[in-house]
Amino acid sequence: MTSSPGPDESGRHAPRRPDSTDPDLAPLPPVSADGPLPNYGEPAAVATADDPVDDDDLDDGAREVEETGLLNPHEPAATAVAQRLGRRPRDMVISIGVLLVVVFTLFGLYRCLGGDGTATVDAGPAYEEARDAKEFPVLEPTGLSDDWKSVSADYQPHSGGATLRVGWRSPDDGALQLIESDILPATLITRELGPDAASTGASVEEGGRQWQVYNARNGETAYVYQDAERTVIVTGKAKEAEMREFIRSLK
Repeated sequence: MTSSPGPDESGRHAPRRPDSTDPDLAPLPPVSADGPLPNYGEPAAVATADDPVDDDDLDDGAREVEETGLLNPHEPAATAVAQRLGRRPRDMVISIGVLLVVVFTLFGLYRCLGGDGTATVDAGPAYEEARDAKEFPVLEPTGLSDDWKSVSADYQPHSGGATLRVGWRSPDDGALQLIESDILPATLITRELGPDAASTGASVEEGGRQWQVYNARNGETAYVYQDAERTVIVTGKAKEAEMREFIRSLK
């Protein structure tokens, strides 16, 4: 039992000290602008089988899960996975298609800029070297169009004779080689045309010379001219008209 404080000198009673048993002094619950805040210290109510289920609460929960992307309640997980897997081949095809478009575009630019042009060489120094050596009379094509390109040129002197080789690219992208040498004809023909090279028995006359037609290695056709000073061979894979144009131009 607590005693009440006595009156002070003015005759009034002094303020009473807080008493935990006084209901007026119990702490008030926290208050927000919308009203009292929930008491998180109290245990949540546990739903039982007999408690009614609010469909609105379930819909709100399902929408919340759907909005967070955790699960689409209207789409089973297996169906979602199957759809994602089905999109992968389509995405791969689209990616490959885009890549091919880029590749063909770059290739077209490469062609337009002359990237596939045949590398050419100046055969003049090789012809000049052969003439200066005076091992044999040198023939050189003259009067050909600019569509004929010399792609290689080499003069090789050696103890058994000398050989001049000049590679050419024809206007229709044929390849042929001009070979001039004072080596023994049989040795030169075997070395340049292959051991199985053989004359077809046919001959053509071009540029005032009689050329023998040979079947050479790798399916090539060769035209061979021989005289006392040299052997001249034109061999390769090109149209017959182009090869005859070339041997006709030799001067």
